[in-house]
Amino acid sequence: MNHDEEILIRRIASGHSDDYRRLIARYAQPLMVFVGRIVHRQEDAEDVVQDALVSAFEHLADYDAARASFATWLNSIAYHEALHHLRRRPPAFVEVDEAMLVGIPDELPDTSTRSS
Repeated sequence: MNHDEEILIRRIASGHSDDYRRLIARYAQPLMVFVGRIVHRQEDAEDVVQDALVSAFEHLADYDAARASFATWLNSIAYHEALHHLRRRPPAFVEVDEAMLVGIPDELPDTSTRSS
C-alpha cells in the first residue's frame, strides 16, 4: 500500500469519514467492473458495490495491511457481497420457444410393470 493510502485509511479509521470519498473515488470503478463480471446486471452491480463500500467503511478498523493490500481486502468484501446477492436473488425463468418442444411427448411413458 502506498503511503498516501495508508495515511488516508488511518484518518478514516480515526473518525475523518469525509476522507472516505477519496477512497471511493479511487476504487468504485474497478469494483464495478469486478462485481459486474459476477452479477451481470448493472443495477445489481451498483447495489453490490454500494453494500461492499458501506461494509468496508464499517469494518475499516479490522483492515490489516500486513495481510493484504487494501484493494485485495476491498475486492474480497465485494466478492462476498456479490455471492450473497446472487444467493438471495430469485432464480431466473427461461423462456422456451415452442419449436423446441416439437417431438416431446405430452405425457411420460408408462414404465410400470403390470402383473396380471
